Amino acid sequence: MLASSLVILAPVIWLYPETAIGADTYGHLQRAHFLGENLRTYGLLEGLAQSAWMPDWYLGDPTGVYYPPLTTWLLGPLTALLGDAELAFRVLVTLLLLGFAGSLFHIGARWGQSSSWAIAGALIALTSPYVMRTFFIEGNLARGVALVFLPWLLWNTERILREREISSIFTMLALLWGLCILAHPMQAAIFAILMGVYVLLRLLTNIFVPLRRAVLALLPIFLGAGMVAGYLLPAYSGAELAHVPNLPETKVDQFALPLEALLPLNTPAGFVSVGVVALVLGAYLMFSEVREYHRALLGSALLMILLSLGQKSGVYQLLPFGQLFLPERFVLAGVVPLALIFATVAPSFRKPRFVLLCLVLIIALDALPAWRTLANQPSTTEEQALGELLATQPLAGRVAPLVDPSPSAAHIFFSSATTDRPSTAGWALENTPQQFTVRRLLRGLEGAPAYVERVLALWDVGHVVTNQPAPLPLESFRPVASSGRYRLLARQQRPALAQVLPPGRMLILGENPTEWLFAFPFASEGHSPDPTRYSDLYLAHFSAIGMTRVPSVNAVEQALGDWVAAGGTLIIDLSGAEQLYQQGFSLFGVRAIPFTLEGDYRPRVAPGLAGDVPTRLRFSTPEGPAVGATYYDAAQDLITVQEDGQTYSLLSHQPVGAGQVYFVGFNLIPLLAEQHAAGAAPLVDALLEDVRVDRALRLPTFPMALKADRAAELHFAYEAEAPTSVVLSMTYFPRWRARLDGQPLTIENHEHLMLLHLPAGTHEVQLRYAPFGSSPARAALALSGVFLLLTAGSAWLLQRYPMLSYADRNMILRTGCRLKPNCKSRQTQNLPPVRPVASAWPGCKPPTPAPIPLACWSAPSAALASRTRRSPIWKTA
Repeated sequence: MLASSLVILAPVIWLYPETAIGADTYGHLQRAHFLGENLRTYGLLEGLAQSAWMPDWYLGDPTGVYYPPLTTWLLGPLTALLGDAELAFRVLVTLLLLGFAGSLFHIGARWGQSSSWAIAGALIALTSPYVMRTFFIEGNLARGVALVFLPWLLWNTERILREREISSIFTMLALLWGLCILAHPMQAAIFAILMGVYVLLRLLTNIFVPLRRAVLALLPIFLGAGMVAGYLLPAYSGAELAHVPNLPETKVDQFALPLEALLPLNTPAGFVSVGVVALVLGAYLMFSEVREYHRALLGSALLMILLSLGQKSGVYQLLPFGQLFLPERFVLAGVVPLALIFATVAPSFRKPRFVLLCLVLIIALDALPAWRTLANQPSTTEEQALGELLATQPLAGRVAPLVDPSPSAAHIFFSSATTDRPSTAGWALENTPQQFTVRRLLRGLEGAPAYVERVLALWDVGHVVTNQPAPLPLESFRPVASSGRYRLLARQQRPALAQVLPPGRMLILGENPTEWLFAFPFASEGHSPDPTRYSDLYLAHFSAIGMTRVPSVNAVEQALGDWVAAGGTLIIDLSGAEQLYQQGFSLFGVRAIPFTLEGDYRPRVAPGLAGDVPTRLRFSTPEGPAVGATYYDAAQDLITVQEDGQTYSLLSHQPVGAGQVYFVGFNLIPLLAEQHAAGAAPLVDALLEDVRVDRALRLPTFPMALKADRAAELHFAYEAEAPTSVVLSMTYFPRWRARLDGQPLTIENHEHLMLLHLPAGTHEVQLRYAPFGSSPARAALALSGVFLLLTAGSAWLLQRYPMLSYADRNMILRTGCRLKPNCKSRQTQNLPPVRPVASAWPGCKPPTPAPIPLACWSAPSAALASRTRRSPIWKTA
């Protein structure tokens, strides 16, 4: 088996260097390189502590939180041992595939008692199209690690359904589920669906499987998830940071397999065959001589393939929370049940020539089409050359790969691992707090160069990578080199790691502030649409606040009322919040109601704004009439339109104390950006004419003396004449802790970066990442401990109070054995009732090995004891 696997794997992994590099591979290499270097530099304990935070991943990222950590924990130490991340990757892929094939062989041989067919099943799984795609075409090592656990999950689930002594199996299964979740939560959830279907089919097709056994078989899924709650809950609950991670619903259709993928000898662009030939042969073998578990294996594999087709299957719509999965990944869950049908084939089909014929057909029609795509992977010479160019650049700072299509894992690896420079974009955008800002940055290059300039300065970006030719009108950058289709731009003067947040700035809050940030490029983006999430000390830096698509208005007046009354300017656009209008509300004495406009209108503009608004506005949209808000009871209407003799406000003004509030309707600012030659800039100037707003795109540098600058630690000294608020170009995360001269210092969130309020004088500041420094993280860690205790307690109960197994029930009903009615053995207490039968002797043989003492059976115990031998349940049932 080992020799067969090596013959198949060696040419793919070792002889073709470019084929082992898939789309996601460099993401694993980046994390492995980072962890390996820290282990080699700082040793084991300090290396692990420094590796908890990755400064080179975007603007910094918690290593073990948003992306599944098990792959990094395996690959990082291997990189430290071998000294090369790519070599470690190849070694780990080889070991994983050998372990996957070896597991299937071992389980198939134990379950089916035929080494030949066990080898056949293992090789079918090893060479299956989607397994090869996962490891080589995609390079998704996290799902590959999860796949190795699946044979053991399925086998131990079946053992719980059948065997007598299950306490150790139950504990092992819970631990396996925990490891599988750490490897890849989405793939583990798909495996859980597979296991639920399998157990259900076993219940429906076999009366000897009691319902309580099915519950025990599925309970380890929840125990395993609870044991890894320390990782799972902070990453997916949003308790630490909202909207992370985020999977766009369009990915469900984008990653569904086409119907053509069901055909053999078919390799559509970007896809491979799902292995339908193996499915057909497996069905033939199964229906020729059915084993009791074959129907469940085939049925679960078939359902997984149907779900991989997405909405086209007609079944995917019935899947709860289907928008959280990528349909094509269900194929990976169908590989193992299909392979186990071959590995445990009926005795009448164990002829070597028939085994060889099945293998040849499956490999020729299913595997070879996928293998042809392995040698056609694009090389990464351009990205590698780009990394070498960066290594020669004298300017420090981050690298922003603003390329189209979105930056790949190779960009971040070669810009960081090769040159030791941090990056602002890379692999798996949805797993980072900066995902929305980075996506807006990549989408808005043509429409908002000023906004891009401000963000790049705030993020300490020294180099930008663009496509050839570079169309970005970035005044602060100049082209310095090129590599293939990429061009490298360098900033003429590097911004600082720490920058001062002066007073008189503008803040934008809302659920979708993209257009407003382009209209107000000098404004800061709020980290939350809820105004109650901001402290008074933070709001004191802003003289103007813009709010768009406010999710709730209940706390706006309470949170911002004093700020406005003290002289602030608030600009509110409630367009797109139709649910709020239906409730009816009044904000600062002004009522907003929903309204619909369609067609062209001539706006009426108050004096002073006439030159800032076009003479006609068009409210038609491809989706139909424009739905927005109009306002009543404001002190002054600045822009209005008329409909059937009624006047409706598009912009109104309301004084509040020493400040003022502007109410904007119908997405007026984006509308002006589309239909006005100067965009919304004239209206923006008019709204802020009497407001002192600092419009600088670059914040002043904060002078400091670095004493320590490591991955998870920053130590600096400073001297300031007055209290200062400092923005650090480091990702805000609630597990960071700061101290000022040894005393705790609060860290605030400013555009997903850290904001410190520092006092005057000479002081030292120390920041350190604490892996369990937040309340949600500590609570999740405590929950993990609780579930560990629950697992141990469940295993103890299963050992203390055993239950009849499938074999026990089968033997009792088939042979007519019964228990003596007055047996007082502790081992027989709390057993489920046994169906009464008439005859107990002669010829009654209890199941072996028996959890019930032989003295409790109505048969000669001595004779039975002499014939009792311990053998696997797969061979005796």
